[in-house]
Amino acid sequence: MALQSSGAISLDDMHVELGESSGTQVSINDTDVRGLIDKADSASMSFNEWYGASAVTYVNATGGTTTTSGNYRYHYFTSSGTLSFSDIGTGGASNVVDYIIIAGGASGAKGHWYNYSSTNDPLIYTAGGGGAGGYRTGTFNATVGNKTVTVGSGGASIPSSADHSYSQLSNNGGDSSISGVVTSTGGGGGGYMRYDGRYQTTYTLLGNAVKGKSGGSGGGNSAITFGSSITVDGVLNTNANMNTGGSGISGQGHDGSTGDYGSNYRAARAGSGGGAGGAPPAATGVMQHPLVGSYPNFSYSSNTTYAQDGGPGSNAGSANYNGATRAGGGGGGIWAWYDTDANANLYSEGGSGGGGRGARKRYPSQTGGGYTAATSGTANTGSGGGGGLYTQASGAGGSGIVMIRYQYQG
Repeated sequence: MALQSSGAISLDDMHVELGESSGTQVSINDTDVRGLIDKADSASMSFNEWYGASAVTYVNATGGTTTTSGNYRYHYFTSSGTLSFSDIGTGGASNVVDYIIIAGGASGAKGHWYNYSSTNDPLIYTAGGGGAGGYRTGTFNATVGNKTVTVGSGGASIPSSADHSYSQLSNNGGDSSISGVVTSTGGGGGGYMRYDGRYQTTYTLLGNAVKGKSGGSGGGNSAITFGSSITVDGVLNTNANMNTGGSGISGQGHDGSTGDYGSNYRAARAGSGGGAGGAPPAATGVMQHPLVGSYPNFSYSSNTTYAQDGGPGSNAGSANYNGATRAGGGGGGIWAWYDTDANANLYSEGGSGGGGRGARKRYPSQTGGGYTAATSGTANTGSGGGGGLYTQASGAGGSGIVMIRYQYQG
């Protein structure tokens, strides 16, 4: 605490302000005593110059974009940079630095299809939504010097032209970190299946089902429109290969979800990506997929859930300079051919905090018919991108962000 602002000041008062014991030896020419009022050696001084003097110093730093609230200063980095500490907290001032480190969100996956003959119905592989980047909060003690801040990039979108020649049909997000403090892991990409073409009498299955990838939060899984299993040219293909979402990391995020599918090629919903605040919520709506008849006079079966949003984001942590929610999961793709109009306004939306919406396909003459494209996760939220379909690009993941907070004044 500071020296008094009026009345008598003793050398002992100054000594105690400096953290020393009362009654111990002290001189007015001691460097630390003169330092209380920034006086050089042999400079002329008077006792009233020590009124209000304080040995307290506060944390001070530069880097990123800054803002203040009360006695606290916030820094946030939307791209990689350097955090430089010039002062630390002393004399009873806090030396604690709060942080929130959010990694880049993953892209949704790109869907695919396979026709095992030119006359048969195609197998449609809906694509999973991307997982949010890892979201970590905590504290560290300031030390004078520089720390490297890395802001993870969002997973790149998979273009609509992507086919079996692509080794990956979804991309994980990049890690974010403060050097010497902690690293948050990028989100896991959405799940997909990959084949060597269509309209063929034989085919090669490349890599089988790639379930939602693991990451800070996990990606959602793919789903196939031909039900629980089908044998094509002697090869068994099954949704059981895709019955769990990608794994999230405890303390950073949550798992992605599985999808759902109908008994024929007209119905499938991919899983959605996990978010910082939770796994994807329960699916809503029932997909009515036709068994017999012709449009619009079908007999319908109702055994497929329709839409499932991405996992919710979070706004946890003292370093959240604006209180915003970030790091939502991406929604999965939906194939709803000939579905009823009751579901015309349902989509697998992105999770709160910036997650991307999954693509959707409905019969063109229906309400809301045709393709609805996937959307990307919002930049600098670490949110996952939406899952695409076989003619629709996937949504990119949102880039991450790093935020800190410390006390800069009393």
